[in-house]
Amino acid sequence: MTRNSIKTAIALCALAVFAPNVAAAADAPKKGSRTFTIHYVYHPVGYSEVPGVGKVTTMEASGQIENIKGESPAFKDAIKNKCHMVSIESAGKAWTEGACVATDGDGDLVLATFDSRNLDKSQPKMDCGSYVDTGGTGKFKGFSATGSYTCAMAEAPKGEPAGSFAMDISHNESWQMN
Repeated sequence: MTRNSIKTAIALCALAVFAPNVAAAADAPKKGSRTFTIHYVYHPVGYSEVPGVGKVTTMEASGQIENIKGESPAFKDAIKNKCHMVSIESAGKAWTEGACVATDGDGDLVLATFDSRNLDKSQPKMDCGSYVDTGGTGKFKGFSATGSYTCAMAEAPKGEPAGSFAMDISHNESWQMN
């Protein structure tokens, strides 16, 4: 076999291996919507209070995404979320805000910010807050999303530290790849 025929054979093998992935990526939808739930466990990490005025609790949360309907191939992997948030009670009001980083099985990341004060009035059942995914890495480069969520208390796994609690956060999301 000549050197050129070896190069050609290697190139054809590479094409045969990678072409299905390239075609799948080219055929993947560029925008859509999806519903999913994240099962979170929250751990308080700090607390401050001004008696008669308000209190602030900082928390970390980690959770696993359950893609309810599997609407998008970009989200087929198990995705884990890690969040940092602040819970504030002041002047008779209470709210949370923060940010999460989602990591898929390949190590690709997405950053989202959330706020419980900004509710989508067109989705009255999604009454816990809203979020914006501002971008990501790897297959999520150029990804953006907006969504609303609802919250339901859940049973914390045994062995969690004192003050920990669990919550299932269900999302409705519109997303696009730029």
